[in-house]
Amino acid sequence: MKFRGKTVLAAALLASPLAAPLLAQGGMPWLNSLEPGLWEIRDRSSGETVDRVCVRDVKQLLQLRHRGPLCQRKTLRESDDKGYIYYECGRKGHGYTSLKTENSHLAQISSQGLFNNAPFQFTVEARHVGSCG
Repeated sequence: MKFRGKTVLAAALLASPLAAPLLAQGGMPWLNSLEPGLWEIRDRSSGETVDRVCVRDVKQLLQLRHRGPLCQRKTLRESDDKGYIYYECGRKGHGYTSLKTENSHLAQISSQGLFNNAPFQFTVEARHVGSCG
């Protein structure tokens, strides 16, 4: 997972009060087709499985680096099958996530931001592999 210098600049610009009118609270209809359950997360460049996540609420897929309910999300753009969101998690950091649903069991996810003051960036494929055990 590589850091790109533009992450901090983009985060600073969109986190500013001037960006507030651009941020909309969306209903995230592009997530409706995804099923809760066990999801396998694979790195898109290497194909390696990097995680398995029990997803009870499909919105968890939007915050793979910042897990937990304490984050606030804003939808920046959305369509029938894709959304781009910004989220803030207080002192833990923030992120931008793009999620494209391929079908009810497959999604393409790109995310970048700051986690505990350290930059992150990744592109993964999330595949539903069953129910949580």
